[in-house]
Amino acid sequence: MRILYVCRLFSGFEASLENGQWNPIGAPTIARMIEKLDRQEDVTPCFVFTAKDFGSGWDSAHDQVITCANLHTPFHVLAGQSIFPSWLGRLRDKMRDTRQLLALWAIYKRFKPDLIFCDRVNILPAAFFARFTRTPVIWRIMGVLDNMHQNAVSSAMRSKFIRMLWRSPFTDVICTLDGSGGGPWMKKVLNPHTQTHMLVNGFDASVETSAVALPDHPFKVLHAGRIEHLKGLDVLLGAAQNLKESGHNDIMFVMAGYGSAEAWMKTQIEQRGLEPYFHFTGPLDQAQMRFVRLAADVSVSCGTHGNMTNTVIESLSDGVCTILPEPDQIHGIDIDTHDFVSDNAAFSYGPQPDFKALADLLIDLKQHPDKRQEAGENARIFSRSHIPTWEARMNQEFSIYQKALKA
Repeated sequence: MRILYVCRLFSGFEASLENGQWNPIGAPTIARMIEKLDRQEDVTPCFVFTAKDFGSGWDSAHDQVITCANLHTPFHVLAGQSIFPSWLGRLRDKMRDTRQLLALWAIYKRFKPDLIFCDRVNILPAAFFARFTRTPVIWRIMGVLDNMHQNAVSSAMRSKFIRMLWRSPFTDVICTLDGSGGGPWMKKVLNPHTQTHMLVNGFDASVETSAVALPDHPFKVLHAGRIEHLKGLDVLLGAAQNLKESGHNDIMFVMAGYGSAEAWMKTQIEQRGLEPYFHFTGPLDQAQMRFVRLAADVSVSCGTHGNMTNTVIESLSDGVCTILPEPDQIHGIDIDTHDFVSDNAAFSYGPQPDFKALADLLIDLKQHPDKRQEAGENARIFSRSHIPTWEARMNQEFSIYQKALKA
């Protein structure tokens, strides 16, 4: 099986490409599938990263082929906006995507794949190959962003064009069950002949821990993952403000990760005098993240676009007391999360953005360690029967690839 595997260049992959040693941070589903395809004996992959510039430090003005010492297959890295002069302004976005499509077409002609995989942001090449070649195309969306929900109903010409791309004759579309409303969205916008799949991400219990310096604090609340506005940063700030005003100075949020909103959040913390309530770890690898997770008293996720994330899966699987927002019935957010996670395996703090409800729940859980212990044990029991190992999750997705060849 010859697979052309196309995905955006995630910022957590850039260091691996720069130092020539594959040790990715973040995007575990993509990273693990790359590793599986690289070592699969009956698969010849061609990996292509497309630099999309947002949240990225990749500024190369040239396409590159980069080899990592611990992988057999090199990476083709297609340059982003940097290949064009800055005076072209916003036009560079369109020129970048068009040039990358032409480069992918050239790679396609040389490689002659049996199957093409494209991630969400590479919808243009995914639609092109699905419409103008006979090669099966799998399009993968990690979840449905807010602008995707908006484009599904908007009458604007740009939205109509995007919907046309979505309705391309993909063989399969894979969506992560992450609480973002992927099931109803796929039924609404995709070609009716496209096979759709909702998959839960996996958990690797074999990951060792690697120590990270943490404050000696009586009650640590973990927020793991990228520090972005869509992760509900305002809710965390509001909860900390509420704790400060009510005299509870014994609760600290541990922000484990990094992201484009980190500087903004630190400024907000300084302006509000909330420094004692927050600690930032910076980027962490899997072993470091697990150390921080196991050191936390509770873990909270308050994203506005869905909360069945990899970090929540990891917290549940490790038996950490986990807090989630109530589902947003109007926008369809986290309905599938709460349908999936059993009631006694996680706490709900109220609808977004009820930061006072979050603060009140944190105070209650700090005062009642028995509640935390019971919820953590229930989460561990739930995970054993409902959350796959990463190996099983990768095999599940790979079987979709195999079936697509026979479609």
